Amino acid sequence: MEGLSFRIVVPLVLVLILLGVAVDLIKDMEFEKSQRMMEKELLKITTLGETMASTGLVNWQKVNIHIPVDVNIVVIGGLPSDNGVIREGGRNNMFFKAGGDMKIYVNELDFYRFDERLEDRPVVLYPGSHILEIKIFEISNRSVLGIRVVEYER
Repeated sequence: MEGLSFRIVVPLVLVLILLGVAVDLIKDMEFEKSQRMMEKELLKITTLGETMASTGLVNWQKVNIHIPVDVNIVVIGGLPSDNGVIREGGRNNMFFKAGGDMKIYVNELDFYRFDERLEDRPVVLYPGSHILEIKIFEISNRSVLGIRVVEYER
């Protein structure tokens, strides 16, 4: 009887361990998929912004981006902190959170929110489709990218 229970318990424990490992692998794969999607979407903003800065294009330009539902938040122009978002030293950063994971990107341009005027605040986006308008501004002889949210659809 003792041998029978041992033969059942050991494989059962091994199956549970393998199941736990499989769940972790699936979570990692989901984050990697979200990361690839977000990199493509954020690259639309940075590529157009850098092109505008290098060519001197000064008109507002539209960018359509989509943030998948498994991404909790996207912040353009800040760094994460325990109390929210830090602007100092983070104006040229973008980051997103998906579940408990986070990815930070560093860029050439600083990002500023535009609501009626250029504001020293980050742009915060949530899952869904967004139409953004971006424009190059000069601040202290430095090109910065102003971003305004024109339309948002969940």
